[in-house]
Amino acid sequence: ALRLRSVVDALPRPRWWIDFLTTEPLAFAALDAWPGTVEEFLVGELERRAEHGMPPFGHLVRIVVDGFSAAAVGAEARILADEIADALPQSRVLGPATLHRLRDRNRTALLVRGDRAAEMAGPIRAIVDGHLEGRRDPLRIVVGVDPQET
Repeated sequence: ALRLRSVVDALPRPRWWIDFLTTEPLAFAALDAWPGTVEEFLVGELERRAEHGMPPFGHLVRIVVDGFSAAAVGAEARILADEIADALPQSRVLGPATLHRLRDRNRTALLVRGDRAAEMAGPIRAIVDGHLEGRRDPLRIVVGVDPQET
């Protein structure tokens, strides 16, 4: 009998192929270890979010710096973090944190947490515009207000 597994094994695969059929099923780490009910987890999650000023009790601005040189990306992200922290003392700057490479570009992210997105957006835009003005290197800075992905 011809099985799906036999057909998949016979197909040519690129070097990066991950064989999903032989790995353990993916699990949600937070819920697998949770001994209580889903309702208890969600109530606790809201309490934790309120305590730390995370959405919906606060706002986030995500800034991603990317470029071909890891050193240039890291240096730019550190400078941005320092300038944003100075410009927004009531907000908290988290990072920079290195992200995985994407399309041969190194990436680093900052997360700015504050009470009001509108109060953070203006100063962050001015700082980012100042860094992008007159640049000739292939460095990019992407800003997302209240991002879905952090």
